[in-house]
Amino acid sequence: MRTKEPTPDSAFQCLANERRRCVLDYFRNSDGDTASFGDLVDHVIEREGPSSTPDREQVVIDLYHRQLPVLADHGVIDVDGRAERVRYNGDEEIETLLGRGRRGPNVPAGTVDN
Repeated sequence: MRTKEPTPDSAFQCLANERRRCVLDYFRNSDGDTASFGDLVDHVIEREGPSSTPDREQVVIDLYHRQLPVLADHGVIDVDGRAERVRYNGDEEIETLLGRGRRGPNVPAGTVDN
């Protein structure tokens, strides 16, 4: 449920944390727009790598109570706590900031929007 209007500042806030970027990366590189909470936790742990050896329980707590709510407040995702599912809604500003924004019909490939 979106509680804030999309703005560049809100997009930057969504991207300000590595774990939030990791969640967005999961969806941007998957075929679907939904994931189980467990799959997102596994993805974050995998991305953080063996050198940091993140504690699974700490990742679960951090994602559920801190990171996913920020993305949900900005309408980028919806979280179904009962089903432990997360749905990616996307966000044009975030996609643009990540360098993979959608091209409009009059924008040739390889051009940069200013």
